[in-house]
Formats: sequence, structure tokens, C-alpha cells
Amino acid sequence: MTTSTPARLQVRGKAVISKKVERSQAVLDAIQNLQERRELCDFEVRVGAKILTVHRFVLQISSEYFRTMLQTDMVEATQGYVEMKDMDEKSVVSCVRFLYTGEIDVELDNIHHLLNAANLMQLEEVKSICYEYCISEMNVENCIDILALSKQFLYKESSKEVVNFILRNLSKVIDTTVFNELEKEDLDSVINCNTKSSNHTVLWVAVSRWISGDEASRSHHTLSFLNLINEFEVDCLFDLVITNRHVLASKECTALVARSLFDVTKEKKECVEARLNVCNFILLKQWTEIYRSVFDTTTFNEVLFS
Repeated sequence: MTTSTPARLQVRGKAVISKKVERSQAVLDAIQNLQERRELCDFEVRVGAKILTVHRFVLQISSEYFRTMLQTDMVEATQGYVEMKDMDEKSVVSCVRFLYTGEIDVELDNIHHLLNAANLMQLEEVKSICYEYCISEMNVENCIDILALSKQFLYKESSKEVVNFILRNLSKVIDTTVFNELEKEDLDSVINCNTKSSNHTVLWVAVSRWISGDEASRSHHTLSFLNLINEFEVDCLFDLVITNRHVLASKECTALVARSLFDVTKEKKECVEARLNVCNFILLKQWTEIYRSVFDTTTFNEVLFS
């Protein structure tokens, strides 16, 4: 029997075809499945009653916190587990899950614990997600809490954004139950963000209300707030400032307010004249006598006795 030799297939040409198949999601899913089945796991994250079996390499490539821990002679690397003490169990579990899935659930009720865990593990992506969520959900009721979170866990830029929100909505924020919890330095930041178009009356009302929230420890800040606000509309000076008991109780404060009043420009002259009455006339006359050696009260006296 004669057998035939198969014809040889000849392919001519110099072209090289290179094709890349996207595998990143498939690999991520495979690693996640390994973790769920507890296969090839070589480390444990212990928090509360939970023991999470994980892969060292996943922790190391995703978190500087774990990379430092596992690539050095720290005790956790030797013993094969880390105990996350004084941490919220649900938040730690969520952060570890994020290392495998890239997904995380954020809500206002858990965001403080979540940020605490993400901050410890140095998970900047989780912190960025939390920041975006905070800004999207911010309102007059929670903006002060969000400012506290921003200062503790997030970024300088986020604090600025929250401060600007508070300034834009200050007339409503001061009516909330949490306004009194605002830190002095934060109220300073709000006032420092004010512009010439800002409502100085609202700023002063905010200051007065904040001081009244704890007069014993806050009244001494009156002078610094006066310096920050700096320029007052005439109506605000007459309606709120010169009658404020914290201002009247301080020689430094009255001197500062008096200087502002005595600096009467042509534009302000008519406004001052319109606001004079029997009660404030007596007070202002006393001030002109007290401060005549300090400030030029000539123009203001002309207003008083015109």
C-alpha cells in the first residue's frame, strides 16, 4: 500500500500580530474567589469576633500599612495575623473586602468608623470615596460634623470646601442644634473666608450666638472676632454691636468699635445720622469723651450735634 505525504502548508509574510486580552477583572474575580473559599490564604485579620483569612500579597500591593507590616520584622508578619484593636468590626471587614473587590458601601451612619479604618490602613481610595460622598450629602444639619471629619481624616481642600459651604449657608447653620459644637478655629476660618459681599450682620449674629453657647469660656474671644470681621455696616454696628454686653464689658472691644464708628466718611455720615436716637446718643457721647485723645472724633461730633 502506498501512503501519501500530506502537503506542507506554507505561510509567507513578515507581519506579526499582537493581541492583548483584558484580564485584570478576571484576575481580580479569581483572587476574590480564592479568598471566599479560603484557598491559598496565608494571613489573618482579626477584628472583634471576626477572623478574616486573606492573602499577604493582596494586602501588600493594596495598603502601605500592611506592606510595612509584612515586609519587616514586625511581630504580625511572624505570627501570621494582626489584631485590629479598638476598631469597628464592620468597617474593617468593609475595607478588607475593598482590597479584593474595589467596592465599598458608604453611609453617614458608618462613615466615621469607615474613615478611621481607612486612615489606619492608608487606603486613600476609600478616603476619596468617603470625601465625595460627604460633599454630595452635605446640608446645613450635618456640615459641622462633616467639617470635623474632614479635619481629622481627609484633606485640606475638603475642609475649605466645607467651610465655604458653611459661610454660604451661615444664616441657616446658626439655627441648627450642632452650631454650638463648632470649634473656635473653625468659626475663625468661616469668618476669614468672608468677602466684601458677605453679610456682616449674619457673621456677627453667628459670633454672638456661638459665644452665648458657653459664655464662661468663650466671651474672651469677642475681641479677636471683632478684629476678624473688621468692617461692619453701620446698621449692624447700631443694631447689634454697640449694645452687645460682651463688647461693652471690654475696654479693648469698645475702643475697636468706637474707632470704626468715628471713622465717618461722607458715605457713612447720612447712615449714622439716621440711626441716632436718645439711647445710643448718650452712649456715643460718652465714647467721644473717652476716646477723644486716641481717635479724631471731630467729624463724629459734628454728626452728633448737627
